[in-house]
Amino acid sequence: MNFTTIGAAKKQTGISYIGGVNKSAKLAKNGKVSHQYTYGVYLAPANTSGFNTCPYSTPECRKGCLATSGRAGIRLDDGINKAERCRINRTRLFYEQPEFFMAWMIAEMKAAQAKANKDGYGFSVRLNCTSDIDWQNVKVDGKNLFEMFSDVTFYDYTKNPNKFIGKADNYHLTFSYTGRNWHLCEALLNSGFNVAMVFDVKDEKEVLQSCFVVKKHEYALSNVQEIEVLV
Repeated sequence: MNFTTIGAAKKQTGISYIGGVNKSAKLAKNGKVSHQYTYGVYLAPANTSGFNTCPYSTPECRKGCLATSGRAGIRLDDGINKAERCRINRTRLFYEQPEFFMAWMIAEMKAAQAKANKDGYGFSVRLNCTSDIDWQNVKVDGKNLFEMFSDVTFYDYTKNPNKFIGKADNYHLTFSYTGRNWHLCEALLNSGFNVAMVFDVKDEKEVLQSCFVVKKHEYALSNVQEIEVLV
Protein backbone atom coordinates (compact mmCIF):
# COMPACT_ATOMS: atom_id res chain seq x y z
CA MET A 1 0.00 0.00 0.00
CA ASN A 2 1.22 3.48 -0.90
CA PHE A 3 -0.08 6.58 0.85
CA THR A 4 -1.08 9.47 -1.40
CA THR A 5 -3.73 11.56 0.34
CA ILE A 6 -5.87 11.30 3.46
CA GLY A 7 -8.99 11.01 1.34
CA ALA A 8 -7.55 8.17 -0.72
CA ALA A 9 -6.34 6.40 2.44
CA LYS A 10 -9.87 6.43 3.87
CA LYS A 11 -11.22 4.81 0.71
CA GLN A 12 -8.42 2.23 0.60
CA THR A 13 -8.81 1.10 4.20
CA GLY A 14 -12.36 1.94 5.28
CA ILE A 15 -10.80 3.69 8.29
CA SER A 16 -12.01 7.22 8.99
CA TYR A 17 -8.87 8.59 10.63
CA ILE A 18 -5.70 7.65 12.50
CA GLY A 19 -5.97 10.38 15.11
CA GLY A 20 -7.81 13.61 15.66
CA VAL A 21 -7.93 16.87 17.56
CA ASN A 22 -9.76 16.83 20.90
CA LYS A 23 -11.56 13.59 19.97
CA SER A 24 -12.30 12.62 23.58
CA ALA A 25 -14.04 14.56 26.35
CA LYS A 26 -10.80 14.70 28.34
CA LEU A 27 -8.72 16.06 25.45
CA ALA A 28 -11.47 18.55 24.63
CA LYS A 29 -11.52 19.79 28.23
CA ASN A 30 -7.73 20.08 28.25
CA GLY A 31 -8.02 22.14 25.09
CA LYS A 32 -10.41 24.62 26.72
CA VAL A 33 -8.28 24.96 29.83
CA SER A 34 -4.89 25.27 28.10
CA HIS A 35 -6.04 26.82 24.80
CA GLN A 36 -4.56 23.86 22.95
CA TYR A 37 -5.51 21.68 20.04
CA THR A 38 -4.38 18.23 21.11
CA TYR A 39 -4.01 15.59 18.42
CA GLY A 40 -4.60 12.19 20.03
CA VAL A 41 -4.30 8.63 18.74
CA TYR A 42 -6.52 5.86 20.13
CA LEU A 43 -5.30 2.35 19.37
CA ALA A 44 -6.46 -1.00 20.74
CA PRO A 45 -4.83 -1.59 24.15
CA ALA A 46 -2.76 -4.58 25.28
CA ASN A 47 -3.25 -7.52 22.87
CA THR A 48 -6.93 -6.93 22.02
CA SER A 49 -6.03 -6.45 18.34
CA GLY A 50 -3.77 -9.48 18.14
CA PHE A 51 -0.75 -7.18 18.57
CA ASN A 52 0.53 -6.14 21.98
CA THR A 53 0.58 -2.34 22.24
CA CYS A 54 1.11 -2.35 26.03
CA PRO A 55 4.07 -4.61 26.85
CA TYR A 56 4.10 -3.58 30.52
CA SER A 57 0.38 -3.93 31.18
CA THR A 58 -0.90 -5.79 34.23
CA PRO A 59 -4.23 -7.52 34.99
CA GLU A 60 -5.19 -4.53 37.13
CA CYS A 61 -4.59 -1.91 34.45
CA ARG A 62 -6.30 -4.01 31.79
CA LYS A 63 -9.35 -4.30 34.05
CA GLY A 64 -9.56 -0.56 34.65
CA CYS A 65 -8.36 0.58 31.21
CA LEU A 66 -9.93 3.79 29.90
CA ALA A 67 -10.33 2.05 26.55
CA THR A 68 -13.62 0.66 27.89
CA SER A 69 -14.96 4.00 29.13
CA GLY A 70 -17.46 6.29 27.44
CA ARG A 71 -18.78 5.17 24.05
CA ALA A 72 -16.19 2.39 23.94
CA GLY A 73 -17.81 0.83 26.99
CA ILE A 74 -21.14 0.20 25.27
CA ARG A 75 -21.37 -3.53 24.56
CA LEU A 76 -22.92 -4.95 21.41
CA ASP A 77 -24.18 -8.48 20.79
CA ASP A 78 -20.76 -9.69 19.62
CA GLY A 79 -19.03 -8.04 22.59
CA ILE A 80 -17.25 -5.43 20.46
CA ASN A 81 -18.61 -1.99 19.63
CA LYS A 82 -17.82 0.41 16.79
CA ALA A 83 -15.18 2.37 18.71
CA GLU A 84 -13.30 -0.82 19.58
CA ARG A 85 -13.48 -2.10 16.01
CA CYS A 86 -12.04 1.16 14.72
CA ARG A 87 -9.17 1.02 17.23
CA ILE A 88 -8.45 -2.59 16.31
CA ASN A 89 -8.43 -1.74 12.61
CA ARG A 90 -6.07 1.19 13.16
CA THR A 91 -3.76 -0.93 15.28
CA ARG A 92 -3.60 -3.71 12.72
CA LEU A 93 -2.84 -1.15 10.03
CA PHE A 94 0.06 0.17 12.12
CA TYR A 95 1.64 -3.27 12.50
CA GLU A 96 0.79 -4.65 9.06
CA GLN A 97 1.36 -1.50 6.98
CA PRO A 98 3.63 0.70 9.12
CA GLU A 99 4.89 2.98 6.34
CA PHE A 100 1.34 3.67 5.14
CA PHE A 101 0.13 4.25 8.70
CA MET A 102 2.95 6.65 9.53
CA ALA A 103 2.56 8.66 6.32
CA TRP A 104 -1.16 9.05 7.03
CA MET A 105 -0.63 10.04 10.65
CA ILE A 106 2.07 12.56 9.74
CA ALA A 107 -0.25 14.14 7.15
CA GLU A 108 -2.98 14.46 9.80
CA MET A 109 -0.57 15.96 12.31
CA LYS A 110 0.67 18.56 9.82
CA ALA A 111 -2.91 19.52 8.96
CA ALA A 112 -3.89 19.74 12.64
CA GLN A 113 -0.85 21.86 13.49
CA ALA A 114 -1.58 24.22 10.59
CA LYS A 115 -5.18 24.66 11.77
CA ALA A 116 -4.02 25.32 15.34
CA ASN A 117 -1.63 28.00 14.11
CA LYS A 118 -4.33 29.56 11.94
CA ASP A 119 -6.84 29.61 14.80
CA GLY A 120 -4.33 31.02 17.28
CA TYR A 121 -4.16 27.89 19.43
CA GLY A 122 -1.22 25.97 20.81
CA PHE A 123 -0.64 22.48 19.47
CA SER A 124 0.27 19.28 21.34
CA VAL A 125 0.20 15.57 20.60
CA ARG A 126 -0.66 12.50 22.65
CA LEU A 127 0.25 9.38 20.68
CA ASN A 128 -0.69 6.79 23.31
CA CYS A 129 -4.20 7.64 24.47
CA THR A 130 -5.01 3.94 24.94
CA SER A 131 -1.69 2.24 24.14
CA ASP A 132 1.93 2.27 25.30
CA ILE A 133 4.00 2.04 22.13
CA ASP A 134 7.58 3.33 22.27
CA TRP A 135 7.32 5.89 19.46
CA GLN A 136 10.94 6.92 19.95
CA ASN A 137 11.88 3.72 18.13
CA VAL A 138 9.41 4.22 15.25
CA LYS A 139 11.23 6.07 12.49
CA VAL A 140 10.48 7.44 9.04
CA ASP A 141 13.49 8.16 6.85
CA GLY A 142 15.72 7.87 9.90
CA LYS A 143 13.77 10.25 12.13
CA ASN A 144 11.12 9.69 14.79
CA LEU A 145 8.11 11.97 15.27
CA PHE A 146 9.75 13.95 18.06
CA GLU A 147 12.57 14.87 15.70
CA MET A 148 10.24 15.57 12.79
CA PHE A 149 8.01 17.83 14.90
CA SER A 150 10.69 19.35 17.12
CA ASP A 151 8.57 22.46 17.76
CA VAL A 152 5.64 20.42 19.11
CA THR A 153 5.08 19.24 22.69
CA PHE A 154 4.26 15.53 22.93
CA TYR A 155 3.01 13.93 26.14
CA ASP A 156 2.02 10.48 27.31
CA TYR A 157 1.53 8.22 30.31
CA THR A 158 3.56 5.02 30.33
CA LYS A 159 4.37 1.93 32.35
CA ASN A 160 7.57 1.38 30.39
CA PRO A 161 10.56 2.68 32.41
CA ASN A 162 12.88 2.33 29.41
CA LYS A 163 11.16 5.23 27.66
CA PHE A 164 12.80 7.65 30.08
CA ILE A 165 16.28 6.70 28.87
CA GLY A 166 17.38 9.20 26.24
CA LYS A 167 13.90 10.75 26.15
CA ALA A 168 13.41 13.58 23.64
CA ASP A 169 13.26 17.05 25.21
CA ASN A 170 9.86 17.75 23.64
CA TYR A 171 8.35 14.50 24.96
CA HIS A 172 6.78 14.85 28.43
CA LEU A 173 6.32 11.46 30.05
CA THR A 174 4.48 10.57 33.24
CA PHE A 175 5.08 7.12 34.69
CA SER A 176 2.01 5.13 35.76
CA TYR A 177 1.75 3.19 39.00
CA THR A 178 0.39 -0.33 38.46
CA GLY A 179 0.12 -1.53 42.04
CA ARG A 180 3.23 -3.65 41.46
CA ASN A 181 5.93 -1.19 40.38
CA TRP A 182 6.42 1.18 43.32
CA HIS A 183 10.20 0.63 43.28
CA LEU A 184 10.27 2.00 39.72
CA CYS A 185 7.94 4.86 40.67
CA GLU A 186 10.20 5.86 43.54
CA ALA A 187 13.33 5.68 41.38
CA LEU A 188 11.76 7.90 38.71
CA LEU A 189 10.43 10.35 41.31
CA ASN A 190 13.92 10.64 42.73
CA SER A 191 15.21 11.31 39.20
CA GLY A 192 12.81 14.23 38.78
CA PHE A 193 10.03 12.61 36.75
CA ASN A 194 6.29 12.57 37.44
CA VAL A 195 4.25 9.56 38.53
CA ALA A 196 0.49 9.11 38.19
CA MET A 197 -1.74 7.03 40.45
CA VAL A 198 -5.41 6.27 39.92
CA PHE A 199 -7.73 5.83 42.91
CA ASP A 200 -11.34 4.70 43.02
CA VAL A 201 -12.42 7.39 45.49
CA LYS A 202 -14.37 10.64 45.36
CA ASP A 203 -12.68 12.59 48.13
CA GLU A 204 -9.04 13.65 48.42
CA LYS A 205 -9.02 12.71 52.12
CA GLU A 206 -9.79 9.11 51.23
CA VAL A 207 -6.73 9.02 49.00
CA LEU A 208 -4.43 10.28 51.73
CA GLN A 209 -5.87 7.80 54.21
CA SER A 210 -5.53 4.86 51.84
CA CYS A 211 -2.11 5.55 50.36
CA PHE A 212 0.53 6.68 52.82
CA VAL A 213 3.32 6.82 50.22
CA VAL A 214 1.73 9.89 48.60
CA LYS A 215 2.40 11.87 51.79
CA LYS A 216 6.11 11.80 51.00
CA HIS A 217 5.64 13.95 47.92
CA GLU A 218 3.77 16.99 46.67
CA TYR A 219 0.73 16.08 44.62
CA ALA A 220 -2.02 17.43 42.39
CA LEU A 221 -5.56 16.02 42.41
CA SER A 222 -7.61 16.21 39.22
CA ASN A 223 -11.34 15.86 38.72
CA VAL A 224 -10.90 12.40 37.18
CA GLN A 225 -9.67 11.05 40.54
CA GLU A 226 -6.12 10.83 39.26
CA ILE A 227 -3.18 11.90 41.36
CA GLU A 228 -0.02 12.99 39.65
CA VAL A 229 2.84 12.94 42.13
CA LEU A 230 5.21 15.86 41.68
CA VAL A 231 8.71 16.18 43.03
